[in-house]
Amino acid sequence: MVFKVIDKCLSFMDVRYKSKTKTVGKALLHYVSPPPFNWPYYYQVSHSNKLAAALMVDGLQELGFDVTNTNFMRPTSHLGADFDLYIGHGTKFYDVGSSLPSQCKKILLLTGSAPEFGNSAQLARAEYFHARHGTSILPHQDNIVPTHLRNLELCDFAILMGNEYTKQTYPTEFHKKIVLINNVTPFAPHYPSHRNETFLFMSSVGQVHRGLDIVLDVFAKRTENLLVCSDYESESDFFNYYQNTLQNQENITARGFIKTSEHSLSKICSESSYCALPSCSEGQSSSLINMISKGLLPIYTPYCGLPFHDLGICLESCTIESFSSAIDKLIGLSDKEYFESCRELTEKSKVFQPESFKKHFKSTIALGL
Repeated sequence: MVFKVIDKCLSFMDVRYKSKTKTVGKALLHYVSPPPFNWPYYYQVSHSNKLAAALMVDGLQELGFDVTNTNFMRPTSHLGADFDLYIGHGTKFYDVGSSLPSQCKKILLLTGSAPEFGNSAQLARAEYFHARHGTSILPHQDNIVPTHLRNLELCDFAILMGNEYTKQTYPTEFHKKIVLINNVTPFAPHYPSHRNETFLFMSSVGQVHRGLDIVLDVFAKRTENLLVCSDYESESDFFNYYQNTLQNQENITARGFIKTSEHSLSKICSESSYCALPSCSEGQSSSLINMISKGLLPIYTPYCGLPFHDLGICLESCTIESFSSAIDKLIGLSDKEYFESCRELTEKSKVFQPESFKKHFKSTIALGL
């Protein structure tokens, strides 16, 4: 409740920060609004975009900018046009950017695949569900997003949280404008001390989008254990269809949506050795990087946005057959192969740590100015 009140208040506020060095200009960060104080627990239980925004603010201050941070859903006309740098996100980017002087550097934040690709991929997943079950579950409407080609035309360059696959979903003419950056997790890398046959699925909304239907269909016919932490109950058509599987299947434990504090995430991940998120479209999934940061070998798709595809199982095409085969391959690893893979995963997941994110963000901004 406290966090909801904080977020509600911040959504109506403009928060100003002074440069931490010699001032070189004024920056407007039109994204989400983190609290103007350091509270690690807040960032653990909040969406990763809050931590990303806080690190952006800190990085801009270190680069010499006085920073104004306001929520990307708010208008900015009351702030004036006296900015040297504008970093924005979402549908208001074009209108805000167009109102700023031409000499103001305009940077677009992209956190997902191209809308045309993402919307089409979700419809394809819905059709695959219908082909298997003879009934329909429509894509979650919050995940169907409008096009933003005007934003890409206006911006000087765009920062995309994702990988080369994510970048390739955008029109070719904009590829030179797009710079990749990794997402961030508040959770430190963890190397597992044991191994079992439990898989963790963790996400929020858009169950067919994220592939939970495929995961449930496969595990309902297998003996390995599945732990489901997702907001499936908020999607009545999905929950009504899979309620019996979620609640009565012996090898499936459904816990609903989980607020991921360090304690709760560590506890959940300690019960598992593998994770699965066969999503059809992401920027760079925060749920997935949280799980792999805790040492869980993943099954995923190229469109989950990971910067590496050589650990766990990356599914070029996600079907019932390919997902079940991926489980066989992970379970079939020897203990030596399993723990060596986990050690390499722990090392590679350091790219998602806050210090890495801020360093990459600062260098990207500095090179683009």
